[in-house]
Amino acid sequence: KESIYISPNPFIVPDNEFVTIKNIPSGSTIQIMTITGMLINKIKLEPEYSQYLWDGRNDKGEVVGTAVYLVSAHHPTEPNMVSKIAVIRK
Repeated sequence: KESIYISPNPFIVPDNEFVTIKNIPSGSTIQIMTITGMLINKIKLEPEYSQYLWDGRNDKGEVVGTAVYLVSAHHPTEPNMVSKIAVIRK
């Protein structure tokens, strides 16, 4: 199975407005975590959606810092998927 598609990668703030996260099963839960596994954002997709436009913000609405983040997709009947995204703040 193909992996999660993330573009642009690296995601440059403020040059890029959104990053597209796609190629995941419809209705998945997307989790964005620090490289150490700390959850910074959790997004539950509606059943008809298989992609998400992330604005680079955590669950408190703050722009995340420059780092590499893990992006995982969980679905009840499909295999879990994991990828990485680099965020660069200018």
